[in-house]
Amino acid sequence: MENFNELNMRIAALEQHNKKLQRWLSVIILSAILAAVGGWTARERILSVDKIETNELTITDSKGKARIRMQTSQADDLALIRIFGADTTFGSVSIGNSINHAASSIAFTDSKGRRRMSLNMENDSNVLLNVYNSMGKVTAALISRGPTSALYSGASVIIDSAGQSRIMSGCTAEEKYEPFLYFFDKSGKQRIAANVREDGVGLLKFNDENEKAASAIGVQPKSRGFVVVLDTAGKSKWGSPP
Repeated sequence: MENFNELNMRIAALEQHNKKLQRWLSVIILSAILAAVGGWTARERILSVDKIETNELTITDSKGKARIRMQTSQADDLALIRIFGADTTFGSVSIGNSINHAASSIAFTDSKGRRRMSLNMENDSNVLLNVYNSMGKVTAALISRGPTSALYSGASVIIDSAGQSRIMSGCTAEEKYEPFLYFFDKSGKQRIAANVREDGVGLLKFNDENEKAASAIGVQPKSRGFVVVLDTAGKSKWGSPP
């Protein structure tokens, strides 16, 4: 009888010990689950894939504002990438490609959505670089059409290593488009000026160190040439008849 009671006591002790082991095991398993969930929560915004296929992809900043958008047109002609600044209505930088027009382009806009510069390529040969003013009008352009290149500008300036303007060329405004070519000395004073006026007069003028006209050579309509030498007051000292 005593052996039976002793056996029951040992069985009860073993059951108590097993219950303690089960409780510790439950705590360990629960801790592991919580650690795994915490790790997944910290990494749940990280996605790693080998391939993504979509018609539009938008990348946002930490506040949810769109900063980059990639998309294609409904007709599958245009592929476009836009990078946004403070305003997501228009892209500050846009990169596009058109299949139908065999053209690629990149454009830059200012903070108000006005285009300020664009670079375009068409038919694998024609390249056009445009610079726009604040009104959206082209003020300068570099054009390359196969073997031919051209520079368009209201005025172009050549600056020396000291930062001083030395040569200026271009056309006047006011819809007259009179071509001119100016040369400046190292102090920035205009010393030589060549003009073709709207009335047909061609003029080459030489200025003194005070930028006052000292002499001039020109040609009037009907090829009548003339030469004029001026004094310091700007009055004619000598001249051939026009």
